[in-house]
Amino acid sequence: MIEFTKEQLKEVEKLFDIQASLLSSHYANLFNSMAKIENSKDVLIKLVDEFSKAFDCYRSISAIASLMQDEIEGEKAK
Repeated sequence: MIEFTKEQLKEVEKLFDIQASLLSSHYANLFNSMAKIENSKDVLIKLVDEFSKAFDCYRSISAIASLMQDEIEGEKAK
């Protein structure tokens, strides 16, 4: 099992928060562009689904890193 320091976990959390933000920004631009195209509903639905999955993945990793930081803090307090 790989062990991470609290500082490393903070960096992981920060990186995946940034990635989620960048993903949101890029997809927003893509959605706005696609919305102007006639009959793009099916493509937009697929894009929203892909965005949702990727965003959930990034945010889940960030949340796990945060929980791991709390566990390290709890172990230090013992």
